[in-house]
Amino acid sequence: MEVFLLNRREKFKEQLKKKSKFETIKSIIMSFTATVAAVVAVVVLVPTSPIAKIESVKAFTTDIVYQVNVTDQDGAITNDTLKVVLENQSEYYEVLLEPGLSAGSFSNLNPNTKYTLSVRYDKGFGLEKLATETIQTMEKDGAAFLGVSIIDPNYDYYIPYQIDIYYTNQSLTYQNLVLYIAQVPYYQVEDPIYEPYVIDLEGTSSITLDVMNENTRVLAYLEATTIKNELIVLDELEFQTPLSIYASFYVDQIRPDGFGVSFFSDYSSTTEISYEVIIKQNKQTIKTVTPPQFEEGTQHGESLWMIDGLRDETLYTLELYATYNDPITLQPTTRLIETLEETTISKFSYTIDIKDLIDIYEVTITLDDPGHNYQIANYTTYQPSEDYDMWLDSGQSPFNMIDNVKTATLIISKTYPSPYYIEIYVSSETDYRYYITIQTIFG
Repeated sequence: MEVFLLNRREKFKEQLKKKSKFETIKSIIMSFTATVAAVVAVVVLVPTSPIAKIESVKAFTTDIVYQVNVTDQDGAITNDTLKVVLENQSEYYEVLLEPGLSAGSFSNLNPNTKYTLSVRYDKGFGLEKLATETIQTMEKDGAAFLGVSIIDPNYDYYIPYQIDIYYTNQSLTYQNLVLYIAQVPYYQVEDPIYEPYVIDLEGTSSITLDVMNENTRVLAYLEATTIKNELIVLDELEFQTPLSIYASFYVDQIRPDGFGVSFFSDYSSTTEISYEVIIKQNKQTIKTVTPPQFEEGTQHGESLWMIDGLRDETLYTLELYATYNDPITLQPTTRLIETLEETTISKFSYTIDIKDLIDIYEVTITLDDPGHNYQIANYTTYQPSEDYDMWLDSGQSPFNMIDNVKTATLIISKTYPSPYYIEIYVSSETDYRYYITIQTIFG
């Protein structure tokens, strides 16, 4: 019996060891699975790196001039995370960049020296090289674009630009240098027309240029005449004006429960743009709505976009926003286009009595209107068709106040061939936006 008990104890101890090993392995596997899942989640959240292209890089005796273009479709670039670097084993220079086209120069360099130019992006855990090119300074005549910038951001129909140019001709290689510029707005289909600007001074010089704010593409090049009377293009530049958005909205109807809004947008570029309106009360967002797309040919208020569900006699702020991928940087962008402030009117109630008298309708409206927003009763008769609804007739009658009750009677002809319909509505004498349809009769 004692031997049997000892054997059972030994087996029990052996099972405990196996179970302990199993639990340890299970714990390791679960920990590894959780770690892998966490790593995968982090990888998914990392945005795609920006894309950089060195459009041109030119070397002179002690200067290197560059053009780089950076696009950032995932919006990864934040402040001070993008730079252009020029370096070799003993020298290091850097300049911060913005997404889009950038041009600039590094000056006072060593002559006849090799350098590496690179565009780098700080991911937050190290620098990533997006583009690299090696170049060597040398004694050389030539010209290059140093930069392009908007002088005044508060522009309207024309955008004031400054174009900076570098020109060196110490060996008298060239007789003259001419800058040619063409503006190509989005609607132009003809070949671009270039205008010449003579560059007289060596070193750094600038010209100012008013560019049409019409989603315009600007083409420029520097052309020199050599001592052998040969024409040679020394550098080229192409840039796009900031996206110009032609959109607006205005309140065309004011009701106790909201607003009827007219929305207009003119797609003057190939960029896809979405719009939304944010409604605020006391700076707090109440709701966000998206404008519908209306077909051409809509009539008599059918194109009004109703924003309802609001409180009566309340001041609201309406903000129109456009969202798009910037055509220059490809960054997701949201821009405030327009802001309106409007107040809903007070509530009202009514009863309507319609009598069918063979050739006419006799319509009596009784109105309880504490805010006295409506003074006139109206009707309009339309005949529907495939293209648009044709006006047939209209009329109105003022409300009369009898024992503190507003009453008006409309006499409406019904002698028109079917189909037709009659809209009955009340309106204001003082503000055309105070109106509301209370009944539609189909004949």
